[in-house]
Order: sequence, then structure tokens, then C-alpha cells
Amino acid sequence: MNNIMSKRGQNDAEPTRAGDLPDGMRRPVQLYQRTLFPESIDDALARLHVSPDDVDRWHGWGWLSLGGEPLPSQLDEPQLCELEFVRDLARSGLSNAQVNEWTADLRKPFRYNPRDTACCFSLGWVHIGLEPEEPDVVALVEENVDGWLRETADEGDFERLAEIAELIRELTESAG
Repeated sequence: MNNIMSKRGQNDAEPTRAGDLPDGMRRPVQLYQRTLFPESIDDALARLHVSPDDVDRWHGWGWLSLGGEPLPSQLDEPQLCELEFVRDLARSGLSNAQVNEWTADLRKPFRYNPRDTACCFSLGWVHIGLEPEEPDVVALVEENVDGWLRETADEGDFERLAEIAELIRELTESAG
């Protein structure tokens, strides 16, 4: 596997490979953004069906940054993603040696979103989330302008309606 990914021991931001990734794919990026409302450790472990013993075991194997000490009382989104990502690896059916080999080219901690990160046999680790499409502004306006104009009238903002009517008159005259 290392012959197609970055060399073991390098601490690159992203694994490297020859060639480009297909559209819609990019290399996974670690999550660092903290959340306003962290989840309690007890709730997170229950929701993910993970025990404190699992956390300590995965920490001992070098897969998880949590563990080996008293667990924090709350987890932020990056820690939750790391816990879920490692849980999924640990329960994948791969041996520990295989997990170590597959993750050798990922930066630790494994704070990757497990719902949009995948390992592809031919491409290595990839982010498979689709980029949001640009909204169709014309369709958006056509779907909403009548309702917005009526709401503006109902609110009594006749000055705004007059400004819009004047703009429409100016544009119509300049086009004609």
C-alpha cells in the first residue's frame, strides 16, 4: 500500500499519489473546529456503543488520542469524529496489523468525519462529500418573489415596494 501513498514516516498534510482524484473527491482533512455545545462523554459513549475499556484499548494501540488518563467530561465535534472513526476501524473486521497498515498514511489524531471519509483500494483515503451546488438564483427568485412582495405589502412597507416599482420601471424603459 505504501508504494502508492506517501512514504511511511512523512507527516504530510495529506497523503500524496500520482494523478488526480475523480470529481467530487479530495483527500480527507482533519477536523479542528470546536463546537458551542459539546456532548457529555457518557452520552457520546452510549450513543456510539463504546465502553471506557474500548477507549483505553484503542488508545493503547495508538489509534485514539483519548484515553490513558481520566476521560474529559465533554467531547467536541473533532473528538467525537475521532472516536467514531476509530470505533468503525476497530469493528471493521480488519486485524490490528491491517488497521495499522491502512492508517499509516493518515495524520493522527484520526479526527476525520467518518460519514464522508472512505478508503478506496485504488485511491487510498478520500473525502467523498459532494461540494454544494450553486443555487439557481433565477429559480429561487421566481419561486419566492410573489410571496415576498405580498408579505412586504402586508407589513406595510410601501416605501420599499415603491423603490422596487421604480427600479422595474427604469429597467423596462432602458431595455425598450
